[in-house]
Amino acid sequence: LAATRSRFLSSLRRVDAALGSTAGPWFLGGRAPSIVDLQYVSHVERMAASVLYWKGLDIRRPGDFPNLERWLVALEERPTYLATKSDYYTHAMVLPSQNGPGYGTDEARDPAARIFGMDGAWRIPCELPDDALEPLALLQA
Repeated sequence: LAATRSRFLSSLRRVDAALGSTAGPWFLGGRAPSIVDLQYVSHVERMAASVLYWKGLDIRRPGDFPNLERWLVALEERPTYLATKSDYYTHAMVLPSQNGPGYGTDEARDPAARIFGMDGAWRIPCELPDDALEPLALLQA
């Protein structure tokens, strides 16, 4: 698993570098996202949820992938993107039915419990923290 994780992180570093090589947050530069950004974001969105839930790896942790984070934040500032963005729970629960069963790690225990709503992580009424795993939290700010 260590080699797989290393290759995954190496790939993310290449994506981060590609995003850092353009003016602005977008893959092809410019003032607005291109078809490349719009096609790729759904994969990154699912990846962010899945690797956190199953492996305890937070690819949005500040400082790890600054250009990737800048890109995601720029997308999340667009109401049109937020209207289509899914939540971490849905991604984590849907992917196994598409790709086969997932196998969590010890590092994933706490994030998975939070995503799954264990130990009071979900309360009614919902109080969404600044780092909420729900897309609409950004619209409530």
